[in-house]
Amino acid sequence: MTDRPNEEIKEEIRYQTIAEFLESTPPNQLIHISDLCQWSTSGGYGHNDMRTPEIQLHCEHESCNGIRFFRCVKDGGRQLGINDYEFFYVTYRCSNCQSVQKTFSLAAKVDNQAKPE
Repeated sequence: MTDRPNEEIKEEIRYQTIAEFLESTPPNQLIHISDLCQWSTSGGYGHNDMRTPEIQLHCEHESCNGIRFFRCVKDGGRQLGINDYEFFYVTYRCSNCQSVQKTFSLAAKVDNQAKPE
């Protein structure tokens, strides 16, 4: 019990990078991402583009059968809205065998009020 009865206890928000999230987070998890997007401008308008870094995943192809680098091949650089969820798929392909693809179903939003320090 604290000396101040009305004092709120705030839980510390833990952040992951987008690469850590895609490489290791199981489905149906709500995670705060520190580097989810980058601010870009084109045609006089600004927008948040989702980052799709190279990631390391297990590739089950017979020529790989181990951890390999995967690169985004579909829906990279997606524009994300502020404070409203976007629902979309992002597909990555093994850089070694070029045949195994992994698709992530994501729900993401940019929260300008919760920024890591």
